[in-house]
Amino acid sequence: MTKNSKVTMPNPAMQSGAPSSSVPIFVTEDIADCVRQALCESGAQVNMIPDGGLDEGLTAGEGLVGLVWDTPATAVAEALFAGRDPVPAVSDWLDRHSSLLSHVRRHRRRIRLCDGRLFSPPASAEDLARVGAWLGLARIPDPQYSDIPDGLALARLLVSHTIPRLDSLRDCLDELEASSLTTSDTLLPLPALGRSVQGFDCLKHLTEDLRAGRERAELHEQEINLLREQLGLQLQEAQRVIAEQAERESTEIATLKGRLADTTRAAEDAKETLRNQEEARRLEAERKEQEITLLREQLGLLLEEMSRLTETQTKEATEIEKRRTLIESESQRALARALTDLRSEARQRKSLQDRLDEMQAQFAALEEERNGLALTVEELYASRSWRITRPLRQVRTLVSPIAVPGQNEQSGS
Repeated sequence: MTKNSKVTMPNPAMQSGAPSSSVPIFVTEDIADCVRQALCESGAQVNMIPDGGLDEGLTAGEGLVGLVWDTPATAVAEALFAGRDPVPAVSDWLDRHSSLLSHVRRHRRRIRLCDGRLFSPPASAEDLARVGAWLGLARIPDPQYSDIPDGLALARLLVSHTIPRLDSLRDCLDELEASSLTTSDTLLPLPALGRSVQGFDCLKHLTEDLRAGRERAELHEQEINLLREQLGLQLQEAQRVIAEQAERESTEIATLKGRLADTTRAAEDAKETLRNQEEARRLEAERKEQEITLLREQLGLLLEEMSRLTETQTKEATEIEKRRTLIESESQRALARALTDLRSEARQRKSLQDRLDEMQAQFAALEEERNGLALTVEELYASRSWRITRPLRQVRTLVSPIAVPGQNEQSGS
């Protein structure tokens, strides 16, 4: 191993000849986006694990497969920088890469492992060229890292030198590095040192700000103590005022209690008066209810009497109408017979004159009787009882109409 960021070649068992063309490359989720972008621009077919189908790629073909991995330095640094517990990130990385090593053991001669730290900013052009040759890339990758906060850069620098010394990761990292194209540098590279110096300067400024903040906090503490003394004096004064006010309020409460007692007695009296008035109103309502019930019974009897009277009048009117119709029919038939006899027996006019006079007399008598009956019917229709029972007749007509000739015309009038 050298001290100048040289590349350590993997075990000779891994080398089965330099690739003549680009091989499919799988990268873990720890690899930065800019590294994946640089690999794509170099002509590689980049796939993410586990979404890229590493199992299918190894099972389906017999060609070489590139696999780029990285330490959990970025995830741990982000967790520390954000104030979170880094243990879950380390455990997740260990689970994923332990599963990855099982694939490497089964397909050792087909998988070309590459350490993602070779793509970091301190990597030299020679390192990137060896990565391109190892993975069979058409062009040398050139990742363009974006600036990150100084505090995060310092945290990543410290974590990157701490992770290799973790007992829980040591076995997994040793096996990955032994099978990978990786860096053997253990010293701090100059570009990273510049970034760490910036981070320490930032830490120095933060320390000075913290000291100034503590001084301001002491001044604020003194001001708070002074305010507490003033608050104590004001509290004593407020307690004295409250005691005096409480005494005045006690006197006022005693006065109000006396007034409340008087008001309560007056309310009780008013309540008793209202109760008596309510009882009187209830008795009056019961009496009126009895009267209403009695009136309803009388009204029912009256309606029954009116119904009977109406039925009787209707029967009489029907009988009168029948008699009038019969008389008219008989008179018309007699008149028809007389006219027929007069026309057919012109020669017997003299002999039948007496008979005709007699028939005319009978006709006059019948006509007089008919006029008397008609007058009786008109007087009946014009009577007060007939007008009073008119609604009942209309109801009766709607329920069970009686077809009596001429009655509907007289009822309508």
